[in-house]
Amino acid sequence: MLYKHPCGLYVEDAKPWQLEQFRQDGKAKGDIIYNTCRKIIDDDDRLAVIKTPWYYNALSICADLLLRRVRWPDEFNHPNDAKNIFQYWISKWRYDCGLSSWRLMRPQTNMTRDPFIYFYALCVHLDRLQFIEVVTIPLHLFRLKTWLWRKALITGKRNKLYEWLETSKDHKLEYAQLLKHYRMKAYETRVLKQ
Repeated sequence: MLYKHPCGLYVEDAKPWQLEQFRQDGKAKGDIIYNTCRKIIDDDDRLAVIKTPWYYNALSICADLLLRRVRWPDEFNHPNDAKNIFQYWISKWRYDCGLSSWRLMRPQTNMTRDPFIYFYALCVHLDRLQFIEVVTIPLHLFRLKTWLWRKALITGKRNKLYEWLETSKDHKLEYAQLLKHYRMKAYETRVLKQ
């Protein structure tokens, strides 16, 4: 269950398997940007609440984290976090092979596209489009579909190639379907409903 943390973002208490595996209550810190952006969009749509100043503050905090290329605020750092990706993979390998009873959590700097996608969707939702242009996705995470989508959000112009790429393949994984849903929702709001 997600709840607001004093840091200004949404967290959730660790599940028993996470406590055992990582030896820390990470509060789902690896997904803090994703969870915050998605929860604001979903609650706002479902409850039709007036957009509160907290929404915009959370958006600014997420922008700062993404600009710093970190997944969570520094206050969530823990000794059982991997310092780099190699340490993380070695720890995971040892755990998977039964050589260790616990493993390190991913590094704070181990970025993926998901937080950026949810962040851009929230920018459209809150009509803070300037953040989309300022907060860029690291080059090593480049995917054509995501690049075309972001460009369409910035310009407000329809992109047929993006639309074709988005609808040309249905994913079986739930997280991929959710990413597609939020991308399309933002695209429709920004580009198709103008």
